[in-house]
Amino acid sequence: MFEADPPRRYRLASGYVGRLSNLIEFDTQVAIASDGLRQQPAAAPASARALMLGDSFVFGWGVAEGQDVASLLDAQLPSLRLRNAGTPGFGPPDQVAWLEAHGLTRPLELLILAPYLGNDLLDATASYGDNRIVDGLVGDLAPPDGMLPKLDRASHLLRFLKRRVSLDQHLALRRRLGLPAPASMIHHVDFLRGHALAPNALIVEGRRNTRQAMRRLKTLSERFGFSVMVVLIPHRAQVNRSMWRYVFRQVALDPSGYDPTVPERFFSAVAEEHGFPVLNLAPIFRRHRARRDGRLYFRYDEHWTPRGHALAASHILPFVRRAWPPGPVRVEARADARPAWNRGPL
Repeated sequence: MFEADPPRRYRLASGYVGRLSNLIEFDTQVAIASDGLRQQPAAAPASARALMLGDSFVFGWGVAEGQDVASLLDAQLPSLRLRNAGTPGFGPPDQVAWLEAHGLTRPLELLILAPYLGNDLLDATASYGDNRIVDGLVGDLAPPDGMLPKLDRASHLLRFLKRRVSLDQHLALRRRLGLPAPASMIHHVDFLRGHALAPNALIVEGRRNTRQAMRRLKTLSERFGFSVMVVLIPHRAQVNRSMWRYVFRQVALDPSGYDPTVPERFFSAVAEEHGFPVLNLAPIFRRHRARRDGRLYFRYDEHWTPRGHALAASHILPFVRRAWPPGPVRVEARADARPAWNRGPL
């Protein structure tokens, strides 16, 4: 599904057709069009004048074609024609580099940039993640070698047994078998790095690279005459109090040094600095979570379900209609209304 794209890291492979599944919650077909974007149900014509740029959330990891947020918006904006330009694993520097190399081959009027608050600051660094292409998959997604890692990844029996032992017992057994820490634990540690009140060197680098990417995007928008809007996509633990607490139990860290609103305040401030209107979806998803309005994220995979994509699209659509064509800079659903379970200065 991926191919190398030097001097950039990688891109979606044009013409790819295949399936994505986590064996439990979804099994969906994916098709990549000839221009390297995820295919939409009715192929968007050459007159498409808008792009939604982001990572696997925008791409629609786990949902069928037509259920992703970009396709839902496109159905409501027929005169503009919005294409899905999401690529799993991309942070803002990758997204802007892709745009400059591949996304400006036809006239563009509107770009919706959708940073993911969970790990985009890590994805904005040069040293985070394995970016090799292995059999068409990015290294981090490639199946591990050896029988034990493959069983650990795919055995339903092992998954059942893991949930019957304590975390300490689970980790001790993995060490004895020579297995790395569980992917979920690595994911939780990485997630919390971006929420620390005292950021480490990787997050400082990610913030610096993100600011540079935003400056480059501002220059491109002025040069090619398109408008930019920013939509912030929250991680599940940023909108779910019990999930936030669960993450800290998993990694045995003190929550007093972390704040779930740190990345949303950073991205909102950077967008405002460059005059881009911002819609922060985190407070919106918190309100819906408080009402227990259906499952918005997959339980195990943690990407949006079709219901999550639909909720996002229902709020992005009026935001686009109010803020485009461009006018005064606005910020909606501000990060100032912090969740009560953790507060702290940035």
